[in-house]
Amino acid sequence: MSVRFSLQQMCVFSVMMAVLLAAGGCSGTGKSGDDGKMYTLGSDVSVGQLTYTVVHSEWRESLDSEEGPRLPKNKFLMLTLRVSNRGGGEQGVPLLTLVGEDGKEYREEDKGLGVPQWLGLLRTVRPSETENGRILFDAPQAGYKLRVLSGGDVESEKSALVEIPLHVAPPPVKSVDPLATPPAK
Repeated sequence: MSVRFSLQQMCVFSVMMAVLLAAGGCSGTGKSGDDGKMYTLGSDVSVGQLTYTVVHSEWRESLDSEEGPRLPKNKFLMLTLRVSNRGGGEQGVPLLTLVGEDGKEYREEDKGLGVPQWLGLLRTVRPSETENGRILFDAPQAGYKLRVLSGGDVESEKSALVEIPLHVAPPPVKSVDPLATPPAK
């Protein structure tokens, strides 16, 4: 029995095989681009044209927003960071990922409701400039590694890991203005 394929069928088959092979070779996590070095909170981490500095981490039970309290499935981890562009052209800053000790990954939240100075969803940094802001994750309270990315093409994406230790700060204390008039009794 002889099987014949039309030229159109052969082209469709070839395209499908190329897509499957490409998808199998890309995990999408950037792990193959990790430089192997673990960076600490507060360190400058250069990945491609971008330099990240995770300045502060803070766990939250909820966030106050204009629409009322925003509650997480687990807990909110808010990271304050700086992103600088050392390149010659505008550079996009991708959404980032937390990696747990067990290898489980948590994507950055794509909504900034209740996040003061939210870095934003679509973010770019102009050459020789720095953007400051906060990003948010919903994850179980634990120590993590933050995977920062170069923002390059999927095939050439570079990444590095920043250790985010479990640090639980005491609840914020309401500040008292020393110049305020005390309430009348």
